[in-house]
Amino acid sequence: MSDLEGQELFRAFEQEVVRFFNGSSYVKASNQVEGFIYFILWGEVEEELFTQLEQKVQETLQLMVVQSYERLTGELCDLPQSFQRCKEKVYNLVEVSQIVKRAEQYMNAHFYQSSLSLETVADSLQVSSAYLSRLFKEQLGITFTHALTKLRIKRAIQLLHSTNLTINEISEKVGYETQHYFSTAFKKVMGVSPNRYRKGKVVSQQK
Repeated sequence: MSDLEGQELFRAFEQEVVRFFNGSSYVKASNQVEGFIYFILWGEVEEELFTQLEQKVQETLQLMVVQSYERLTGELCDLPQSFQRCKEKVYNLVEVSQIVKRAEQYMNAHFYQSSLSLETVADSLQVSSAYLSRLFKEQLGITFTHALTKLRIKRAIQLLHSTNLTINEISEKVGYETQHYFSTAFKKVMGVSPNRYRKGKVVSQQK
């Protein structure tokens, strides 16, 4: 690809991102650094939008997209460190096969379904469940079940922070059939119950 073609592709990608986030956030800066395209977004952005953006760009520009983002909670001087962490995540994600990547996309789109399983995802990708299970273990270092649990708990934490939904309502929204099952899974990951986490009695980091 020539430099001119690369610049045109970058502009097309940039325009797609600006259109996508218009109204929900302000794109302050964008650039190409060492083969990366980065965007600084001011304001709160729902995590689901990043997955939707990735799919939209792949459909529109026919490009493979590997993206990572990080919320900056400190000072602006911390921005270079955040950028470096995002780069490292992207390097790691590039090593993940497209099958695992598509599996994660499917999980992000369907995590709220209590019936979601390894077999369901494998069928959607037209691969065997044994093969997909092995790829998760080899490439991500965790089982499919662990990956799904982490995703659901992560979404539950977002709801605990941003809504007044009851614990039972949250458990349903993130794919658990019962509040008890959800609370057990949440405590196993976070070390505290959803109730205690919401009340802020214990500050814990996701494992």
